[in-house]
Formats: sequence, structure tokens, C-alpha cells
Amino acid sequence: MVSRRKHVKRKPACSIARKQAFQGQLKLFEINESGSTQPFWGYLDRRGSVLRYLPDFASRNAEDWLRRLRSLPYTQGRVKVFGRDYAEPRLTCYFGDKAYTYSGRTIEPLPWSRAPVLQDIRKEVESITGESFNSVLCNRYRNGDDTVGWHADNEPIYGPQPTIASVTFGAERDFDLKECRKGSCRSAGRIRIRLAHGSLLVMSGATQECWQHSLPRRKGVQDERINLTFRKVIESTKGVITSIKHYVIACACRPASALALFFFRAGSASLDLASMAWCRNAAVWTALLVFGALSGSDALKLGINWETGFESSGLQWKSPLPGETERYLIASFPKDFKISYARLPDPTWRPLIVHNLSNPAALAVDEQNMRLFVADPTASKVFWYKLKVLPSKFLVTEGLQHVAAENMIAKGMAVSQAGDLFISGRVVASPPLTGHSAIYKQAADGFEAASPLTRLWTAGDGSWIPVLNADGAPATSEPMSPSTPEIYQPGPVAVDMFTLYWGNAIKGNASALARGPQTVPAPLPGGAAAPKSKAGAHALANNLQAVTGLTITSSGIFYAGRPVQGRPGIFALRSEDSLNGCAADDHCVHRVAQVSNPVDMCWDGDATLFIADSGSGAVLSVPSSTASRHAVVKVAEALGVHAITMLTVPSMATKVTGLGVALVTAVASLLSSV
Repeated sequence: MVSRRKHVKRKPACSIARKQAFQGQLKLFEINESGSTQPFWGYLDRRGSVLRYLPDFASRNAEDWLRRLRSLPYTQGRVKVFGRDYAEPRLTCYFGDKAYTYSGRTIEPLPWSRAPVLQDIRKEVESITGESFNSVLCNRYRNGDDTVGWHADNEPIYGPQPTIASVTFGAERDFDLKECRKGSCRSAGRIRIRLAHGSLLVMSGATQECWQHSLPRRKGVQDERINLTFRKVIESTKGVITSIKHYVIACACRPASALALFFFRAGSASLDLASMAWCRNAAVWTALLVFGALSGSDALKLGINWETGFESSGLQWKSPLPGETERYLIASFPKDFKISYARLPDPTWRPLIVHNLSNPAALAVDEQNMRLFVADPTASKVFWYKLKVLPSKFLVTEGLQHVAAENMIAKGMAVSQAGDLFISGRVVASPPLTGHSAIYKQAADGFEAASPLTRLWTAGDGSWIPVLNADGAPATSEPMSPSTPEIYQPGPVAVDMFTLYWGNAIKGNASALARGPQTVPAPLPGGAAAPKSKAGAHALANNLQAVTGLTITSSGIFYAGRPVQGRPGIFALRSEDSLNGCAADDHCVHRVAQVSNPVDMCWDGDATLFIADSGSGAVLSVPSSTASRHAVVKVAEALGVHAITMLTVPSMATKVTGLGVALVTAVASLLSSV
């Protein structure tokens, strides 16, 4: 750890903010600008610094892990401060793959094989955070007298902007942080986290550059606390940035007057940018790349990755390019009880929802209202979460789980442009009532009020089916719903402006693929006899015995499943055939791709179709612009995937419209400062 005392020279001005992995359903924390200390709970995303606190990370194993951690070979180290030798006020031991250097001394690691408990905990931490760690510093605070002073873990061995995962066992202790801005840590706000037994705190982004932290002395604490800080040690940069990838520039916390010295090679010329105000001229690197002075490989050496982009002084250049959108592929993994997402084109899965789901299955996204719907058949509910894209481009929920539908075993879901939710499945009913396989609707304005679902279409012979009261008698005040022989056991659903489409997960005597209007004028029971009517339901295709995925694109209807004959795959009806279909002989059905076991699919709103394939344990893609035969492309590993959906949001890259002005200004500033 590097002590930040008043007369110690600060590190260079630039901070390079790395992509963060830990996401969760945590409440956004708002920090005061005053010097008063605030209690912290949830997550903080501030000027490229990201904190995540999960209090119940190890709730099931905390006691067992604490017992096993007590047997580690702790020792009391000694540290030199201003030439004097002091005993550290805590016990420590270090395990890992590489040596650890701090406060002028180097500690050789103990092998992981000596502490299986650390390997168990590391595995859980990596699963939650999405990061990989190759070392852990174990701290044993014997009582409240043991402490650690203000510092930041910003040693060169961790590289720019490290992610550090801190796990606490035993006594609860206060963990204080203070923000350092403009060369001072006094004027900015402070926060305090009460680290609970079995909790996980993840510090990432520019936290180690922009914040200091400490564990203050607490005389009243008599019990011990064991803390594990998982880190990733890299090769020392020794003043030259080398082989640093997937970082972004975010000079938001250091004074612009700080100077940096970097050496790099652009083509055959070696450029010495001594004494350059790095943060102030961050856009210079853009200019060098655009004007050919800096190659792509040199950009990577400097930590500039054009896939993840960079941010500096309000200028943003993010992949994808201006006018395009950010794409978040969201997937459910029932065996892991979680929802994860990948920000494409990066195939890395990051946790989105990791708690309070017993069997996450079908998914749907309302992009207009930023809602994610999750079907949980085991709980017989459909939940919804409010989504938020952080400035750092990571996707989180607001932390609250809402109920969109109860007593519902949902098989498929879709959201219309108006925000209405359509659900296929079966209502769980108590005798004498029976649950119908049907398609239901929840209006967009009914979620906050928890309004009951409206039944739209029901499996039947075409007659009208009344809503039943609890005693089994027809409800005279509720409109009836039409039944149709084109529904047997509906699975995936999709909607466009006016039409509802569904595929039968079990076809029975129905067609594989059918459509109908989103709204049907329904009579009340007890009036004039309602005629038998299919209410506009229309069969479209009949080539599959089970439809497992369905989506509507600009070029037609794409659906997945197992055919009556042949291998599973992806099929399509072109736009001109989507109205009438060809259920009689399936002559207008086109096989688009062969997939071993497609379980769901979604469209990115542009030109790509994504397929969840449980057979290969991956998410695949094919072009969606035509219904021609295509080879599939593997997008991401996804073992155990059940369902996928896509969230697209406007790219912040549109801010790059002022890029030309920024480049000219940056180059002029560079020339004047060199």
C-alpha cells in the first residue's frame, strides 16, 4: 500500500478507468460534497470510480469459512515509516501466483494449495464479480485496536485502475473512504461502510486513483475480524505502459497541472512527450491515431482500446460509432439462479440479478420504460426490474423487485411499443377453477398499480370463455375472451404495432405458428349468445412440432424449434408471407440455419438475430436481413442458458460530433506544451 502523506509526491494526473465486472441489484448511492461522513449502502459510480457492496455475499458459508480461515499462517509484519521500524497493527499472510510489494518490502506468496478455503472463496468472488484474481492478502484484526491508516492500493504491480474485492468475516468494522480531488482529500465528501460478516465490497474503476480508504481503530470492539482482499498482480510497468488492454481514459479526479512522462514508438519514430499535461490533452491520443502518428497496437500499449473506448474532459468516443446503439444481451441461467448480461461485442457475461430468483426463465425488455421482465415459473410469478445504464456503460437494476403477475406459470413474454406486456402460459388456479393455456396482457399503466391480467386468447374451439369467480361462477362484469384452436400450449410470443404472434411449445392439434390481433372486442356473459368465432386468429406455419423461439424483424418472422421432420433449426417467413402464411403446405417457410437445440432468440433491431442454443451451450448469431441460409457465428459461451433478450440504448458516441474541434484544440495544446 502506498501512503499518501502531505509531502509525498503524487502520481501522474491521468487515471485510466477499467471496465468493471461486478453488477447487482443495488441502490445508487448519492454522495454529499461536504466533508461529513455518510453511511454507504448499495453502489456508487462517480467520475469513473465504482464501489459495490453486497452485505450477504457469503451468508450460507460465512461461519464455516471463518473457522477455516483462523488456521492460516498469519504473522505480524514490520514497516518503515520515515526511517523508523514499526510493527503492523494487524496480522497478515499472502497467497498467490506473484510476489507482492508494498511499503518498501517484497512478500513472496504462499501457494494456493496450502489454503483450499481461499480457493473456494476466490471461486465465489470471481463468479460474482466476473473478474479473475491471482493473489489474496489476508488480514487478521485481533480486536478494535488493530487498524490500517489512510492509503490507496495503487501500486504499479496492479496496473492502472485495479479491481479489488474485499471479503469480511467476523466482527463488523467501519470502513471509511474519502475522495481526493484537486490535490486534496479534505474538501470532498466521505462515506462509511459498515462491513458485515460475510459481506463483499468491490472497489474498481478509478477508486484507487481518486479515493483513499482506512479501517479506523475502535476501542469497543473485542472480537476479531478477518479480511481477504483479492487482487490481480501484473508485471511491473517500470515507467512505460506496456501490454495494457481493455482500459479507458477517464481523467476526472486528478489536478490538470500534474505532469506525466510517457515513451512510446509511433511507426519508426520514438516520441518523447515529456512534461505534458496528460489529462488536459487526453484527446491528443485520438489525434495521433486519426492522423496516423499512432498505430492501433501502440494505442493498446498506452491503454487505449477502441472497442471499449475512452472518456476525458467531456469528450467521448465509444464503440459503436455515432448513430448506432449500445447493445446489451441479457440472458437467464436457471441452474445458477441468475440473470446476466453482455455488452456486445464483448462476450463477457456480467451479473445483473443474482438474488431472489428460484427459476429465472423467459425474459422481455421494455426499452421505452427501461424495464426488464423475468418469468419465474417455480414462484408462479413474473417479476420486473427497473434498468439503468451507468455512465461507465455497465447495466444495473435499481435494486427493487416488482411483481408484474402472480399465480402465473409463464412460458413466453413480449413487450409492445406502447409498453404493454404479453404473457403466454397458464394461470395457477385452485379448485373448482382450472387454469387455461392462454395468452394474457398487462397494460403499461397497470404495473405500478398491480392490476390483474387481461386474458386475450385461450385454447379452445372458437367459443367465448367467461372469466370465473372464486366459486367457479362466470363473472358477469368481466368481458369474455375468445378461444381458438390455433392455441394448444403456447410458448414464445412476439408483437408488432397491431398484431400478436405466438408459437406453440406443444403443438397438439394446433398450428405451430399463428397470429391474431392484440385487442379483440369481447362480449359480456349473460347477454345475447355470442357467436362462435376465431376472432381473427390465423395459422401461419405448421412445419414444427415445437416452437421454442420467436421474433419479428424488419425482413420477416423468424422462429426456432424442432421440425416434424429433420433437425432443429431457425426458420423464417418473409415479410410478404407474414400476413397469410402457408400453414397448409409450408411452401413459404425457409430454413435459415441449423442449430442443435435452440431454446430462444431475439433481434437487435438492426441486422442480427441472436439464438440461445442449449445444445452447444452458447449464444449464436445469424444475419436477419434475409431469409436465406446462413452459417451461424458463435457470440458467447453460455452454458445453461434458457432465454435471451436485447436492450438497445442510444450510444453516448453521439457526443463525438464535436470531435473535429476537440482534435484541433488538443493538437494545438500539445504543440504549445512540448
